[in-house]
Amino acid sequence: MELKDSQWNILHCALFICATDGLISETEEETVIKLFAKQFPSVSKFRIEAEVDKFFSSNEQLESYAKKITQQHEQSLAISISQTAASSDGLDYRENFALKRLLNLWNLEIQGGANGA
Repeated sequence: MELKDSQWNILHCALFICATDGLISETEEETVIKLFAKQFPSVSKFRIEAEVDKFFSSNEQLESYAKKITQQHEQSLAISISQTAASSDGLDYRENFALKRLLNLWNLEIQGGANGA
């Protein structure tokens, strides 16, 4: 089953958040892939990794990815995956700031992490 663009943009948002400290660590990338695969088990790891490669060759900004995610449950999932992955190697203040930007774009709030810092 092929995913909708909005669902792939969940992955892209998480990768973007993790990259805002200048580097996506191996731990962060593995966490993003694992969490995304858990939510979308019909998608192969190979296909997810191809989408990760696509992200690295893209020049899109966080706002561009976020605009394409309009369903609240998908927005919540993007926040959850982003926060968990970015925190997997220690949440950098730049990642935290990017999470806050994403929350503001969607007029959302969460407990701890992004809003609590």
